Amino acid sequence: MLTLSEALKTGKIAEFVKQEEARGIGPVSRKKLDAAIKQLATTPPKSKDRTSRSTSGGGSKESKFF
Repeated sequence: MLTLSEALKTGKIAEFVKQEEARGIGPVSRKKLDAAIKQLATTPPKSKDRTSRSTSGGGSKESKFF
C-alpha cells in the first residue's frame, strides 16, 4: 500500500488517488478539508508521559519520599 507521505516524496500522487478511490475513499468538500486541517494544526499533540497537572511540581522543594 502506498502512503500519502510516500506518494508525495516520490511524485506518485495519481497512483495514491487511484489506490484510495479503489478502497472507497471519495472526494471531500473543500470546506470540510479546511476545517479538519485547521483543527489538527491548532490542537497541541498529547504527550503519552505527561498528565494534565502543572509541570511545576506543586512548588514544594521537599522530597515526598523521606
